[in-house]
Amino acid sequence: GDSHTLALGDDGTVYGWGTFRNSSGPMGFMVGTKVARAPVALVGPAARPPTDAVVDVVSGVDHVLALTAGGQVLTWGCPEKGRLGRMRKQDADTQDKEEVKALLPQSLTPTALDLGGRVPTAVGAGAFCSFLVCGNEVLAFGLNNYSQLGIELGDGKGVLQEGREVYTPVRVDSLSGKGVAALDGGEHHTLALTKAGRVLAMGRPTYGRLGRPDVDPESDEPVWAPGAVPDVEGAVVVFAGLSTSAAVAGDGRCWTWGSNTSMQLGKSGSAPNADEDEHTPFLLKGGKRMQGKRVTSVSFGGQHSALVAVAGGGGDDANGGGARKRARA
Repeated sequence: GDSHTLALGDDGTVYGWGTFRNSSGPMGFMVGTKVARAPVALVGPAARPPTDAVVDVVSGVDHVLALTAGGQVLTWGCPEKGRLGRMRKQDADTQDKEEVKALLPQSLTPTALDLGGRVPTAVGAGAFCSFLVCGNEVLAFGLNNYSQLGIELGDGKGVLQEGREVYTPVRVDSLSGKGVAALDGGEHHTLALTKAGRVLAMGRPTYGRLGRPDVDPESDEPVWAPGAVPDVEGAVVVFAGLSTSAAVAGDGRCWTWGSNTSMQLGKSGSAPNADEDEHTPFLLKGGKRMQGKRVTSVSFGGQHSALVAVAGGGGDDANGGGARKRARA
């Protein structure tokens, strides 16, 4: 996250340290602790009291979702704009310091969502929003100012229309029934990975972060309808940065697209237009350093990126493999 870090242990315990922030500044990490300077067991078998094991955990800028082995989704952190999916608008968005303090036990305590009997199989997070996969349904909540939830705004355009925040989990009709297995979100865009290995994108189109030739990368109008990202085949995991995107295939290939102002897409510095944005997926070619290796994971920072590669790839154009991270099939 922006000011916190999480780790998931082999036994299903989530450890964390740092702090959470709201629009007014630091709000605390847990009840009674402003900043955790060392790892703390938050949920799972090693927590006090112990809880059900966690099988996956994801973070936005200042909020967390954890999927338990028993099929619950716990959320905690900053509640603003509905990203926790369980607090009233007036409570989630209050800026009154005394009210925020009084609500800390509600916002900072990992608490299960009421999903009405649905059984989640995956969780995903954008910077200020959240996603759940429940069978063939996709649920979402949080900030939707660029239609990053896949939900159309009031008139289909503009960022100040009705529907720009969602405070409880709602069904996303545009994604449900499409075989979505996992999702990952950036600041204002979202990538959805299907069981068939296709990648769908929606949200803010600037810098080419959606990777779609059917939308204008110079436009700042929200794109609410998910559309296919071309040229990506057999994807098993997707990653979204602030204004960047990536997908890794099961055979090890890795594609990146979006903003490249700081060379964060991994293009060779000697390549033509090396520092220009990529509006559609660019297949990474790592040169000698990547030869014989396959990419297993990608992570984006604000202006930089990193990847994990292991031995066993097929050469320059086959850099990937059994990917493991946030949004995976």
